[in-house]
Amino acid sequence: MLQLFQAGLLLVFLFGRQFLETRASDSSNQRARPSPTPDHQWHEAFDMTEHDADILNDRSLHDVADVYDNFFVPGASGWRDLNMTAIMREAEKQRQDAMQNGHSSRPVFIKQPVIPNTVLKRLSPDIIQNMTAAEVLQLADATEMSYESMTHLLSNLRPQEFDKLLSLSRNYTDFETESPDPTTAKAVIDSCHRHWGPVSQWTVSQVARLGPMLTSLNIEQIKQLNDEVLPEVIKAFARLGFQGQATRTLVLKAKRSWGAIGTWTLDKFTTLGPLQTYLTPQDLKQIQPGQLNFTSLLSLLGSLDLDRGQARAVINIAAGLPEWRWTLEQVQSLGKMTRFLDSRELRAAPASAFASPELLKELLPSDGRGHQQQTKEIARVLKESRGTVNDWTAEDFRSMGRAASGLEVNDLEQLDPSVVQGAIADIADAEYSPRQRNVLIEKYREARGSRDTSMSADEVRQMKGLAVGLSTSDLAHMDPQDVRESMDVFASNANKMKKTQKREIIKQLKEAPGGIQDAIQDMGDMVKELPLRDLDSLCTANFTAAADENSTGVAAAGRMNWTEGQSMKLFRCFKDEVLGSSEGEGGSSADLLTPATIRYMGSMAKGMSCDDVEGFVADDILPTVGAMMEQEGWSPRLLDCTHQKIKASLSAAHDDYTADFTEIEIAALRGQLLKELSVEELNSIPSSHCEMLYSEIGNEDLIGLKRDKRKALTSNALQCLGVDGQANTIEQDTMDIIGNLACDLEADMLRRLSSDVFTGNLYSMQKCCLNIDQMVVIGERLVQEMGSPNQWMSDTISDIGPLLVSLSELEIQNLEEEQFSLVAEDVMVRFAEYKDKWSRYCDVDLRPQDISSREEGFVTMAIKAKDALVAVAQADVSGRKRRDSTYSPTCNEIESLSDGNIAWTVDELGAMTVNTFDSCGYALGEVTGFSDAQLAALLDKAKEAWGQAADMTPDQISQLGHIASKFTAAEIGQLNLTETDTVYAIAQYNIYTSDQLSAGVGRFSELSGLSVTSLDSLDLTALANFLCGLTAVEMEDIASIAYQEAANAIGELRSCDAGQWATLKTKAVDGYGAINTWMPEVFAEVGSVVAGFTTQELSSLSDASIAGIKPHAVSLIPPQTLAAGWSSAQLSKLDQLQAEAVTEEQLAALSQEQRSALLEAEYGDDISLAEIEETTEVVVVEDDGDKDGNGAGNQSAGLVPTIIIMCNLMYRAISIT
Repeated sequence: MLQLFQAGLLLVFLFGRQFLETRASDSSNQRARPSPTPDHQWHEAFDMTEHDADILNDRSLHDVADVYDNFFVPGASGWRDLNMTAIMREAEKQRQDAMQNGHSSRPVFIKQPVIPNTVLKRLSPDIIQNMTAAEVLQLADATEMSYESMTHLLSNLRPQEFDKLLSLSRNYTDFETESPDPTTAKAVIDSCHRHWGPVSQWTVSQVARLGPMLTSLNIEQIKQLNDEVLPEVIKAFARLGFQGQATRTLVLKAKRSWGAIGTWTLDKFTTLGPLQTYLTPQDLKQIQPGQLNFTSLLSLLGSLDLDRGQARAVINIAAGLPEWRWTLEQVQSLGKMTRFLDSRELRAAPASAFASPELLKELLPSDGRGHQQQTKEIARVLKESRGTVNDWTAEDFRSMGRAASGLEVNDLEQLDPSVVQGAIADIADAEYSPRQRNVLIEKYREARGSRDTSMSADEVRQMKGLAVGLSTSDLAHMDPQDVRESMDVFASNANKMKKTQKREIIKQLKEAPGGIQDAIQDMGDMVKELPLRDLDSLCTANFTAAADENSTGVAAAGRMNWTEGQSMKLFRCFKDEVLGSSEGEGGSSADLLTPATIRYMGSMAKGMSCDDVEGFVADDILPTVGAMMEQEGWSPRLLDCTHQKIKASLSAAHDDYTADFTEIEIAALRGQLLKELSVEELNSIPSSHCEMLYSEIGNEDLIGLKRDKRKALTSNALQCLGVDGQANTIEQDTMDIIGNLACDLEADMLRRLSSDVFTGNLYSMQKCCLNIDQMVVIGERLVQEMGSPNQWMSDTISDIGPLLVSLSELEIQNLEEEQFSLVAEDVMVRFAEYKDKWSRYCDVDLRPQDISSREEGFVTMAIKAKDALVAVAQADVSGRKRRDSTYSPTCNEIESLSDGNIAWTVDELGAMTVNTFDSCGYALGEVTGFSDAQLAALLDKAKEAWGQAADMTPDQISQLGHIASKFTAAEIGQLNLTETDTVYAIAQYNIYTSDQLSAGVGRFSELSGLSVTSLDSLDLTALANFLCGLTAVEMEDIASIAYQEAANAIGELRSCDAGQWATLKTKAVDGYGAINTWMPEVFAEVGSVVAGFTTQELSSLSDASIAGIKPHAVSLIPPQTLAAGWSSAQLSKLDQLQAEAVTEEQLAALSQEQRSALLEAEYGDDISLAEIEETTEVVVVEDDGDKDGNGAGNQSAGLVPTIIIMCNLMYRAISIT
């Protein structure tokens, strides 16, 4: 941190100031300083190809940098010393000039380059060796130094001055606990290498002086640490809770240095502290309780956020101790690990272990995902200890804490309203189902005495997560000030709220004192719902540049999670209002897009355009791009154009520019950008750096990278690491380096994983995009390493998780049911976590047989999970496979299975009780893979439970989800669609026919009494896909202002046709102006409406305009329109995601030249990898709808329904025999 130096060296600065002024007085009458070159572009005085490696000594300084002459004072033999007084005066002059020009609001981090880094990084060492520590500090205060400049200065300081910097920096109050400025810390670390020698030679006393700056060690430096200094470095990382690849490498270094974990003492675990989360389950299984104070170790591990595999490894060790009896004290000693206790272990624990809400917070996480069985088991124990539910007091209910969500709906309905009101603050922080929330909220309303009285802020705060159940109508009746004061609750639960609820909250905030601008910092992810027009009032220097109260390094607005379109708008606001790109100050925004500026902008910087990146100063490209890469989540387009800028800047002197890469370039670009370099460019990087290179790349989420490229990178990494011969066994060292590249190990390579390596990496392999060849090998290895599946225990099944799909159908069926039942929910939750990524990214590059193999495996696994849960629920265990009557699913099974509910047969769904459907039908409505027959059976069950369509209440309709797709158009015309939340709940899905859509919008209009002209933005948002039930002519009556306020919601729809999109396009033109005036963020906001553009409008779009178009919008453009509208040149400007969104029908309409351009857009500089693809079939997975992207009609056309029927028949046949 730069402040660390500034505070620590204050004494030196004050002591030396008088000396500096005296020393500078001799040169105060020197000739006047010439005017700067135009626009402050000092770097233009340099020819990069000629001077890149030059050192500015006396002669070259005189020739090239004459403009800085009065910044240097004569020495004995020429210009040797810096005139710091002159430099500081110039810096102050620039600040004064900026204030006079109206930029007094510029943050302090924006410094004019008094002496630019172009010159600083080339100063002669002779000049630097005459500098003092105080002068370095003053120089850093006057101009923003790049890593190269600061490293050059610090490396060439006299040793005593460098030591003074380090010693005085420790006087800073928060030196040990505050994260350092990354540029400063990295420069210090690398300068130490110059002063102290190689990292391997550093001493404990030297390392101790660096404190938190040690976290800037790169992975190569960490590997060189000697055993004596290792604990000191670990402590520095642990104090900051530092995360990342460097931390992982450090823990690996500790494991190798300290020997087998079974021999570790408690001190070693204590030294690691929070870094113990980097120990694998296999590591933790080696712990020997007899070698250390295991009770203390449990307390230490129990304070950490371990994952399931890690926690289960420790729990199994504890449970295996002779003295372990599941006493209260023993359960408490597990700390946070208690949330991973299975139902058998919970039953063994005393009821006193669940005696207070505080203890339950450890047992049950607030999100509840994957913990419903545990919650229900704890609720059962507590319920039995408290007697009849309708006799409970508020204290009884309060003591349930988060376990209250494990009670059945029928239990909650028995509670007296006053009991709910008295306990609300203690039971609200739990994961309730929609039905449970509705019951509790209604009880709470009743206890308040008046159902019509609006909720106050105090009441909302008491309700916590239950506030998700407040309807849009409830929110509309609240006082705007109460809504404003409740924002912390709403923001923390925004991901569970409907779009209509969030839009109503925003509407209320606009009316509250201070408006949106006052509330925005408390809105969390809800800011994503703000339309661009609402950002107009925020487009000021005061908003975009305001510092966060907790950090001066990032703007408050830069800490918010904006959409891509919002970031585009806010970045331009920042550039215009703060950097002054349109002002005639003699400086351009390109000069001011420095590393510190990019860091300060935070998430707003993601709105940069490729033109902005192209404007980066080439001579400072590495530190600038390095600052970008400190932030995750850059779009594929920005990563690509940043790669091209790097290439253009660094190849000016050398065509084969990556051949000169060192640790500095690799560390600056990080894996996020390195993976964008072509395979050829990466192959040119010296092999001596391949470990660092592929560690950086392997640490990234590579799932969006083209599969061909991933395979090439994996192969090259193994070859570079010397693992290319047939006899080589792949060990953990190699896996640690290649990281996520291991997902693309060929089948033969998977066979060569050592036994320990294979079992130790199961968890990381679960998220991989596997083809059928890989799955076959993994299935074989699972049986080979772990024995017959019918002998597997629950922890083994959990460790394998989604990889169960790699087993054969018979092997899955042979899994022991009781063991599987213990972890079925956990396995299905993890499968759901990866499923969305697989459908969005993996399936684009996988063959049809790869996808079908995974789906077949999932269906078989879902059926086994279902039957395992059912078997445990049966009273007659011996007869569970020969059921004479059709089984009736329970809520416990339904809520545990998630998308695995597709395993229920039509008969089983029909046998479900109405009470079960009433309590947990919502979970079935969320399932995306049901067949038409299953959906029809579920709708019949809904009618049995709630009556015909006309009889269903708004709350009941809201729970139907995908099931609503089986209503006829006539039935939709009878639904009670009076509540906007209800309309949105079923209209958000792209699953309806045109007749159903028309019936939906017609019914809403009928009940609300609103004409199309009267629909406001909230109505348009609520209608969602039902809006596409209006004719193109009817859409002409939509109010332009209503459209513009709802444009970002309408832009996500999929159900309209080209004529409707064309009409909505005219509304967009009314609101935003002519298309040729639209900024890129407008294209992002209007989304799908681009599908209504004419060929002429498409052909007129610039590269910047195309950059704003959403991938799903590309897929909606009519094939002939796209082919005639976009030239080959325009198609080549699509980014990877846009190119991948092109459908088979669109592709068929393109010429060969256009197809080649599209392939170029998809593969970029790795086009050679795609040559083989031109003659093969293109597999396209269409973008999903608002929620899941699969219409009911489309679902039945896939493989899953057929597979379900076949698997159920086969499984029954096997069971009978």
